[in-house]
Amino acid sequence: MSASTPNAGGTPPSPAPKKSGGSPLAGAVIPLILILAAGGVFGVFYFLNQKQPPVDEGKILNGYVAAAEKFSKLADEYKDADSDLVADTPADAKEPAELFFCDVPGPNPDADEQTWKAFLEHMTAATGKPCKYLKRVDAGPPQPGAAPPTDDAGEPIPQEDVGAVKSFSAQLGALKSGKLHVAAFTTGQVRQAVNTAGFRPLLVPADKGGKATYRVRVLVPANSKVQSLADLKGKTLAVSALSSNSGAKAPIVLLHDEGKLNPRTDFKIKVAGSYWVALAQVAKGEADATCIASDLFDRELARGEPTDAEKKLGRVKVTADQFRELATPPVEYPRVCFGVSHTLPQPLVDKIKAGFASFKFEGTDVGKRYTPDGAVKFQAVEFKKDWEGVRKIDDRLSDILKGP
Repeated sequence: MSASTPNAGGTPPSPAPKKSGGSPLAGAVIPLILILAAGGVFGVFYFLNQKQPPVDEGKILNGYVAAAEKFSKLADEYKDADSDLVADTPADAKEPAELFFCDVPGPNPDADEQTWKAFLEHMTAATGKPCKYLKRVDAGPPQPGAAPPTDDAGEPIPQEDVGAVKSFSAQLGALKSGKLHVAAFTTGQVRQAVNTAGFRPLLVPADKGGKATYRVRVLVPANSKVQSLADLKGKTLAVSALSSNSGAKAPIVLLHDEGKLNPRTDFKIKVAGSYWVALAQVAKGEADATCIASDLFDRELARGEPTDAEKKLGRVKVTADQFRELATPPVEYPRVCFGVSHTLPQPLVDKIKAGFASFKFEGTDVGKRYTPDGAVKFQAVEFKKDWEGVRKIDDRLSDILKGP
């Protein structure tokens, strides 16, 4: 017989005894928990459906101007007695016990290390010093009041990646601190590396005939109605990073001087963080145009399908028929630059230069990397002469951004 059913005598049943250890608040707490949980779910859905604050392009551009003013000339801590625009070697320079090398940082330092394995072995033999790939540095404890570390796109760096050399800023810090001795910087990064971290440009990849330059390509989707730089008014330009000459600075100057478009008012700038993410954004219709060095574009077209890890980072397989190039003046710029810290004594620098010059691309992963754009050797460069055009772009962009 159910406890709620009257007994045979018709008298109501006695109240059920309370369970041992029960709380009089239990009946109220459980509904309260359910209400809070429902509120939390509602809050998540409410947040996800709210429009996120737009990227402050003005802040990004103002930040570039402020940074450009700092790296437009050699820092006071460096001397330049021979007026070659590069920091002189200190009189007390000493050879390190081992050399650390780093290519232009990517999201996977382990893969980069494998690419340069044969080169590192060659450089070890050429210099008589162990040459290793720099993937991580000891970041040390965070300084009180210091801003959280960010990558080149201004995004916060995950805690597990703090100290990993995966960005331009991390690479600069390693060079300046003396933990990085031999390095590569993109064309647009070289001036800042020279002036703020004591980088000494030495060589660039070149083809058999000695050509060691690229041109800027401004790309739109193949089916885009955009036919000229001026047609990009009101459109979105995906750039790799404002430190890149081909991926941002030179094209913005082109759009201003040739297309008569003001970067603050006439088109939007979307910082992708890398050239291949910018390409993907255009291919997927998330941006109207992008800009890239001709050699990098050739190399990207020759790549196979991206790995699962690369896909998670936004990389897609791109093909030439997805894009159309806008007409631009035929200006050439020096390619990615390899060099050393100014703190290395000249005899060691000479050995490093000889090691670069004698390295054979053929049969190595380095050779495979540069095959699509025809580079087969390293060729000497001079910062003062070969980067003159790049410095003019830097200065012109600063003037444009500071103008009305």
